[in-house]
Amino acid sequence: MSGNDSKAPEVLKKAREGRSPAYPFIGLQEALRRAEQFRRTEGKHLVPLTSAYKAWRVSEKTAAARQTAAALGHFGLFTFSGSGEGRQARLTDLALKILLDTREVSPERDELTQQAALSPAIHKELRQKWPDDLPSIATMETYLVRDRGFSRAGALLLINEYKDTLAFAKVSKSANMPNANVGQSEIVDQEPEIEIGDLVQAEVDGALAFEEPKRVRAFQEHEGRQWVFVEGHEAGILMEQTILIEKGAGEETKLPPTPPKLPLKPAAGIRPPILLGVRREVFALDEGDVTLTFPEKMSSGSYEDLEAYLKIFLRKAKRQVDVAKAAAIESGDPDDITMA
Repeated sequence: MSGNDSKAPEVLKKAREGRSPAYPFIGLQEALRRAEQFRRTEGKHLVPLTSAYKAWRVSEKTAAARQTAAALGHFGLFTFSGSGEGRQARLTDLALKILLDTREVSPERDELTQQAALSPAIHKELRQKWPDDLPSIATMETYLVRDRGFSRAGALLLINEYKDTLAFAKVSKSANMPNANVGQSEIVDQEPEIEIGDLVQAEVDGALAFEEPKRVRAFQEHEGRQWVFVEGHEAGILMEQTILIEKGAGEETKLPPTPPKLPLKPAAGIRPPILLGVRREVFALDEGDVTLTFPEKMSSGSYEDLEAYLKIFLRKAKRQVDVAKAAAIESGDPDDITMA
């Protein structure tokens, strides 16, 4: 048995030794986006949690739906009433003050955003322990696992969420209020990026295109417009017609062995993409093909831009892999855990 194999039972044991202490399932930026979706649908009213799930377009049967509502509670954006199936929620004054402040520059909104960022009990604790620069991930992980009872996976997920939240809220050691503006557009206008593996629906001319949501299998861009391809269909969907139903992080997706075909019957007024002067390279992975589409002719400046973008893309992909692995360990399902 190799050294890595010998660690597997230990990792699985830690993942099953009860749940980690409470912490936000999502970061503050995503929590505020969800709060704004709720506000646009339900306003200031106290409504059943199922209404919140509908506003977010997530299934009430998923753990992600409940964890998202709990995260809004951690950040002080939701207040709850009742219990069980009768549990209700409404936006807090803190949430409404942040969301309804549409000024381009607003120190008041910035301060309230920082207040929300430090509202979770575990965030307050981490801030008190490390009020200045954060230590290494290994140091934070050791503290959370050894001293606070987190599983290793839970600790890594919290560290990732905590860092993202502090960065979004511009929480710094030098001032209580940031100099940089946290614009309203960053909170309410940024939709989550649709990625391969996500469940989506399409709305064309006011009607839904599929009876059930479909999983994204590929993308293709032409003349500045992004096309989405889903399992079971060869025709593409315009990104602006695509509705995210549920993120598919960590779920295995069966991709087709061949690249997607272009739309055969595009929406009215939309010319089907004809890829002239464009090349495509396909790299096969176990999970499916990676397709890179690029111009045949490229300047040295464009090459440098592409090189920089690919480095960013790979760093982002690495973070997603790490988070998915940590989530699998946290779930305690050995079938979902990929050991190195």
